[in-house]
Amino acid sequence: MQEINRTLQARQVRRHLSEVKGPVMDRLQRSELLCGQLSGQVFLSPAEAFRALGEAGEKGPP
Repeated sequence: MQEINRTLQARQVRRHLSEVKGPVMDRLQRSELLCGQLSGQVFLSPAEAFRALGEAGEKGPP
């Protein structure tokens, strides 16, 4: 996951996560990914992500 995140950052693509379940979030919090390496945000639900990113002007692929 860290390598994918580095590749995306090099291409100026932000990576967001949504609806991350408890055990997975626990592991992510213990990893370096959520400590400054994730280029985007973590959202509780896809709907929350859609609202927040839409308001921020985030665009998907053309």
